[in-house]
Amino acid sequence: MKILSMKEYYEELSKFVNKHEVSRIVTSPFTNNEWYKDYLCEDGAVGKEINRVVYEQVEVEVKGLVCKVEVKLLETEWFDTDNGTSIYMYQRY
Repeated sequence: MKILSMKEYYEELSKFVNKHEVSRIVTSPFTNNEWYKDYLCEDGAVGKEINRVVYEQVEVEVKGLVCKVEVKLLETEWFDTDNGTSIYMYQRY
C-alpha cells in the first residue's frame, strides 16, 4: 500500500486527468461510511476515487503517559487503468 501526502495525491490525480479527456464523473451516494467517484474518459480509460471514513487506534504520549486513542480519518484511495495500483491519502475527518 502506497500512502501519499495530499500534494502528491493530487499530482497523481492531475496526471491522469491531464492525460485523458474526462467525459463524465459519476459520484455515488454516501452509504456505509463511503462514497466514490468514477472518472470516465473518452479514450476508455477509467479512474476511481473511493473515500471511506475509518477509525484507527494510535498510541500517543501525553506528559510521559502513553495512551491509546481512536482517531477518525478520511481514507481516499485512487486507482486507474493506466497504473492498476492503488494509492492512498489520509486526512483528519
